[in-house]
Amino acid sequence: MSYWASKQAHGFPTWGWYIQKPGITHNKIQFEYFDYCDDISKTDGSRMLIKFGNEFGPRCDRPFQHPNTCPHDNWWHWDNPELPQFLWPLGHNPSGAKDWVRWVKGGLLTQGNYSDDIQTHVKRINKLLRDTSGQLIYTWHDIVQIQKPQHDLRKVALICPVTAPNFVHYYSTTQQDWINKVTKVLERQGYTWEVRHKPGRGARVGNQLIDQLSGGKYGITVSQHSVAAMESAIAGVPPVVTGPHPAGMLGTPWTEFEYGHVRPISKKDVENQCLRLLANIRHKKELFTGAWNA
Repeated sequence: MSYWASKQAHGFPTWGWYIQKPGITHNKIQFEYFDYCDDISKTDGSRMLIKFGNEFGPRCDRPFQHPNTCPHDNWWHWDNPELPQFLWPLGHNPSGAKDWVRWVKGGLLTQGNYSDDIQTHVKRINKLLRDTSGQLIYTWHDIVQIQKPQHDLRKVALICPVTAPNFVHYYSTTQQDWINKVTKVLERQGYTWEVRHKPGRGARVGNQLIDQLSGGKYGITVSQHSVAAMESAIAGVPPVVTGPHPAGMLGTPWTEFEYGHVRPISKKDVENQCLRLLANIRHKKELFTGAWNA
């Protein structure tokens, strides 16, 4: 594990919501400058909030709080990047550590909340990649390799559910009920399907979603609340989405798919969406030193 991926670098003890302490005037994201916040509905936005990961699972004893109960948008979501290649064990991140994060203002995913200064963020990301790789990686294109989109859509779908607790906590349903809803429509549309359950981090090397999609077997993917939609678009496979996702206009909404429509994707459109997502990616050093808001 790298230093930046270690808990000692930031000090936050567990997943959940945190509020900046009174009187803090800098932007350093370290636990010593924050307090626990177990009732976000009573905050007014005068101090920033952080949602650190997802506050459920065996390693978390904090109460779950749905972001919809926050009455303002002065909060930031810290989670894995929406371009997962930043966590792959490549020159910029040799150990495959969680040195890079998603840093989204006022939302769980990037959904229209795009930066108005994308090129500045692209330059920032490219410099960080050069610095962290010892000049082995020069631009983001070196790690995110956009594939030629498929236009001969096979009637085979790859269903990509997020982990089960996400359905329960964020959408008041279950993973299996969601899969049942999806397969019912797929069957009506004449599709066969497979279900890809998200493997653990250690099992993803050589078994990324992009690897599974590279063989040309699948005509679409189906997902919700997942970076799988963006991974699918990068792999050239049109993503169908049943709810929130980070793929922008690349994703075919479920309401369109139910009528048999799948939006075509282009390499240029995929690149443009990648640029938007880069603006919401930070290296942890930027968070801990306060440079994320420079």
